[in-house]
Amino acid sequence: MLECIVTSSVLIMALLVLRRVFRGKLSARLQYALWILAALRLLLPFSLVQSPVSVMNAVEKASQAYSAPPQAQGIEDTSRNPVDLPVQP
Repeated sequence: MLECIVTSSVLIMALLVLRRVFRGKLSARLQYALWILAALRLLLPFSLVQSPVSVMNAVEKASQAYSAPPQAQGIEDTSRNPVDLPVQP
């Protein structure tokens, strides 16, 4: 379900940007066809085709980086007892 929401949101944002960039240059028929694609994406809760280039690849990488333990992100773990910490001169 998350995949459907994320990809639909990105598609709608892309359509809004295209409308702004090509203001007055896109025919009404083409604009309706693009919005029908967005509506179909919202109505179909599954992917028809798997693509190696996907918005979900970026979302998965971001969620993995966010949920990784502090040591994997390069952040020092300060939850240890202060007695165990090395003393720096």
